[in-house]
Amino acid sequence: MHQTIYKQDGQLKIELSVPLEVDRTTPWDDEPTGRMDNVLGVICGDEIGFAYWLDMSYADKPDQISTLFYLYDGEPEEFKKLCQDLGLKLHEYPLCTYCGKPVMGSSTWGDKGLMCWECERLTNHDEKSIIKHDE
Repeated sequence: MHQTIYKQDGQLKIELSVPLEVDRTTPWDDEPTGRMDNVLGVICGDEIGFAYWLDMSYADKPDQISTLFYLYDGEPEEFKKLCQDLGLKLHEYPLCTYCGKPVMGSSTWGDKGLMCWECERLTNHDEKSIIKHDE
């Protein structure tokens, strides 16, 4: 990513140049093993923005998603349309039906639906418990 940050006309200007595709590489090969998408849109609860794809092909695993490198200041539906217009894949993390936080890994299923592991641990399958994560 190339970035230029400067002031102009009383405003802070931030320009980013991010390649949409990059070479796939492995830790032990000098030559690229192919090409891959570099950027995707992500909706993770209240956080919306762009992230990088992390190449995991060298380990025979699906590519992973990085943390967001750019936060979008707008509504999820607007962002979904923007990603579609830009031709970018979009990943929206599911929300725990108990605490409402994004589920970014393993989960289980409770009586109300998808349950993150922390809610599963806190409720110990007691559906009457009030879920309070560290906030």
